[in-house]
Amino acid sequence: MVAAWVVALAAGVWAADSTPEWPPAVPGWAKVHLSPEAECPPGSPRRYPVPGKAEPGFVVKELQPRADLPLPKDDLAAASAVEAAAKTQDYWAARPPQEKVTVGGRAYTAAHMARSFAALKEVLARGLGPEALKAEIERRFDIYQAVKPDGTVEGTMTAYYDPEIPVGLPSPGVPIHRRPADLVKVDPGAGLPFDYGRVDADGKLVPYHTRRQIDQGALAGLGLEMRSTPHPADLLDLQTEGSGWGVFPDGSRTRIAFNGANGQAFRSVGKILMDCGIIAPGTDWIAYLKSQTLAREIELVDVNPRYVFFKEVPGTGGPWGATGIELVAGRSVASDPKQVGLGLAGILVSRKPVASDDGGIQGYADFTRFVFTHDVGSAIRGAVRLDVFWGAGLKAQAEARRMLFPGKLTIIVLKPAA
Repeated sequence: MVAAWVVALAAGVWAADSTPEWPPAVPGWAKVHLSPEAECPPGSPRRYPVPGKAEPGFVVKELQPRADLPLPKDDLAAASAVEAAAKTQDYWAARPPQEKVTVGGRAYTAAHMARSFAALKEVLARGLGPEALKAEIERRFDIYQAVKPDGTVEGTMTAYYDPEIPVGLPSPGVPIHRRPADLVKVDPGAGLPFDYGRVDADGKLVPYHTRRQIDQGALAGLGLEMRSTPHPADLLDLQTEGSGWGVFPDGSRTRIAFNGANGQAFRSVGKILMDCGIIAPGTDWIAYLKSQTLAREIELVDVNPRYVFFKEVPGTGGPWGATGIELVAGRSVASDPKQVGLGLAGILVSRKPVASDDGGIQGYADFTRFVFTHDVGSAIRGAVRLDVFWGAGLKAQAEARRMLFPGKLTIIVLKPAA
């Protein structure tokens, strides 16, 4: 069964921008065909480590000696770090005071964590230079290093942003679906390897329909079409980021927020395209997808079976993380909560793309900054694995889409009173 929106788009309604030859000519990269059934054809080179792969047995260890603390020469304005610390303090202050979080084998109460962020907020607000700030943190805070099971401290860092995509009425175009009535949120304690599902004819809880099945009409006739967007890649962009803005033809906007998923495992289309040599590192992979024929765009988008459902919500602010905190650009990060818990502060050392305000990439730069674990993500798995919220706008979009670099994470918690 072919969904009606595919027929409409193929007929020229919001059709693809262009139809370049396939495969594309990318000097120095293999020309390979990527099928939705496999990441790459047999024998294709893999050029990067796989972010998102689970790394069981995560440990954090107290740094010895203290000089291992990175020099906190922050690349962002101190005010945003103070804001993020204040929001995290409020998060812990709202928790039951005796609730505990364990870091590096040491348990801290929620009341202590609230004090920790009050102290960090006060220290950051002083405007100390990097050396003085480092000395103050070493004096007052316990310092931990995120470490992989093999003892290495370097992991993969990516970024996400607050996208804007064109939207219209439910048709014509690619439908943006509301949450289906039969979608079930899986109890994390159930031990199932998926987060959302449905009850099948045998009464068994199974993952929901795949993206391809939905594209082929699995939800047709249920009245779930909330809005529509021109390209399958626009929808994938919104679903990958988790929420964003829908922009109408007259320029007005509506906030579109996450409202469940299909329980299928996330696969990064952009990373797969790079791994397989189809696009070069640093390519805007969403723009690349939209440059293809409609059939090819759908084929590539369907490589990721995970599908997100949405709701429209009022408001003019930014997205909210799993902590219930409105995310702070450049400071809020998504972590694997089974490995690095929510509501922690850390220092991230990594590398980043640098773009102009209009989205033009100007180069790359090393950076160090204070970050806060405010969010989670289905693809964020592992001991040293963060997804940094980059903010909104063309600059954030350009940099976030190209952020794929190694990095290290140090975690800091106020020392308990003697």
